[in-house]
Amino acid sequence: MEYLTAEQIASMSETKADINRLFLAQDDSNLWPISGKFNVTKRAINRIKKLEAQGLIFDDLLSYALTIENMTSEIVNNENNW
Repeated sequence: MEYLTAEQIASMSETKADINRLFLAQDDSNLWPISGKFNVTKRAINRIKKLEAQGLIFDDLLSYALTIENMTSEIVNNENNW
């Protein structure tokens, strides 16, 4: 499977919902080290929604997509996030 980058996803999207859908479509939380314990992409999107509720504002769709990409990496690479 070829994964889309945050840049590609943002360029294909008109809304944050489009970005969420494209990231969720390529989620691979079933693989190690998460092994299906939870959906990494959903967790990242939920964390970002909480940050937005606290005042985080994205300048554009690219910055939103990059934040999802970075948040998913942070979750996967930091065992404390499980």
